[in-house]
Amino acid sequence: MRDKDPLAIQAIDEDYPQRFYPFFGWFEKRWPKGTTCSVVGLRAEESLNRFRTMVKHPGLHHGDQALPWTSAGHTIKAYPLYDWTFEDVWHYIAEQGLQYNRVYDFMHLHGHRIQDVRVSYLGHEHSFKCLPDLHEFEPETYRKLLERMPGIHVAARYANESMIYQAKKLPSGFNSWRAYRDFLLETSPSQHVERFRARIEKQGNDDEEICRQQCRQLLINDWEQNVAIIKPKHKKEDVLAKWKEIL
Repeated sequence: MRDKDPLAIQAIDEDYPQRFYPFFGWFEKRWPKGTTCSVVGLRAEESLNRFRTMVKHPGLHHGDQALPWTSAGHTIKAYPLYDWTFEDVWHYIAEQGLQYNRVYDFMHLHGHRIQDVRVSYLGHEHSFKCLPDLHEFEPETYRKLLERMPGIHVAARYANESMIYQAKKLPSGFNSWRAYRDFLLETSPSQHVERFRARIEKQGNDDEEICRQQCRQLLINDWEQNVAIIKPKHKKEDVLAKWKEIL
């Protein structure tokens, strides 16, 4: 949709994985193990999983001291911003006069909290949240997206509604999330529907909250399960009842 930056990989004249994470594994193995360091922009503030990834197994040592912002795999990974907050990031950008994506400004003017704004790939499972504003922020990008990805106009129209992509409200024609999930499996146009079926069968759980999350995956076509299924926590009353019965 845009010309590649001069710093970007321009072309690869060999077969390579087409998916995000497999590509990085393939790319790292182009160098002998332990000879290369990748600099990664993850920050611990973003999630506990990212914090654990960065500090659980230090990859480098300085004398007798382990460097907690590194990890070791096929390549060494360094996370120099791991302890930066979003305030640190924006302070540094302002102080140094750095260029940044002006969509952040549009998001801020629209009332989005500065710690919540995000610019990401528009075909991602979470990107539908960005689509309602895209035609205003970047109309030319929105036009190109309409030409390349069928259904974008539908996602842009209904992204903020609780019934469709958010899957927070059960449609009136169904009496349970399980029934709605089964209906979606039967009618989904996704080429990955059998993969959805196998995964749901393997999960083996008809809990209504699980079914609701499965509906959401089907609605956003999350066939890779990038939006994880979160098992509901037991209510305090249920735990108390269990122990009363045992005792």
